[in-house]
Amino acid sequence: MPNNKFIKSLQNNGYVVVPNVINVKEIKYIKEEIKIVLKEAFKSLNFKNIDINEYNDIDKLYTFLKYNSPALKRHCYDILGKLALLYDAVTKPIIKNVAKKYLNGSLIINSTQLRIDDDSDDRVLPWHQELEQMSLITLNVWMPLININNKTGGMAIIPESHKKGVQRHYLNKKYSNYYSLPKRCIDKDKIIALNLNVGDAIIFDSLLYHKSVKNSGKKIRWTIISRYNQLSTMPYIRSSKANIFMDRNPNVKNPGHDFLTSFKKIG
Repeated sequence: MPNNKFIKSLQNNGYVVVPNVINVKEIKYIKEEIKIVLKEAFKSLNFKNIDINEYNDIDKLYTFLKYNSPALKRHCYDILGKLALLYDAVTKPIIKNVAKKYLNGSLIINSTQLRIDDDSDDRVLPWHQELEQMSLITLNVWMPLININNKTGGMAIIPESHKKGVQRHYLNKKYSNYYSLPKRCIDKDKIIALNLNVGDAIIFDSLLYHKSVKNSGKKIRWTIISRYNQLSTMPYIRSSKANIFMDRNPNVKNPGHDFLTSFKKIG
């Protein structure tokens, strides 16, 4: 049975921190797999005066690829998200049990990835809800492979904001060229910047207001991310004309979107 405290926190606050989802040994294995992928790309560069054995750390390997072959770095990013060990991490029984109880239906996972953030500040996302997924309501898993603190940055949230319903987003060209919530939605007095231990996981409702926090430290922030989709709010299974992924600003008139009438929508 899922921990009722976790479910209650999700319902009331829109998020829950689950400690020690993956242990030290599992994290070591994941990092070894990351290293194997990065080294394979590294070898393809054929630098005669570079000893690959000097780059035995995933931070060093990734940084070297970033500055010497941005294209191969991007390819590694794509491949790393498909590592089987990441899927094992986000399908731990405690996570699946919570998702099953909260979403009340079959468990459908998509968009598992390994997010990599250094101090270049090139992928910091503004305040948003986790939309454009297969379902309107998803449970999102965010699991760091390093300790998360003020230097490493990570994620900031506004507890209970998921209760405000679906918000209309706008394209913020000044901020990562990404969709953003209107400023009027953000109550600065309620913002929480999350600190997590390595191996902990935050699980949060897709409608919770959240944003990236810049990594200002020297260590790269490695984070496993995945999403569990709710079947009952999935247009693709409700209409033969629906797209598999929803729009950022869903419309009740779109095929399979009739359920939106039961959700508060602003904007």
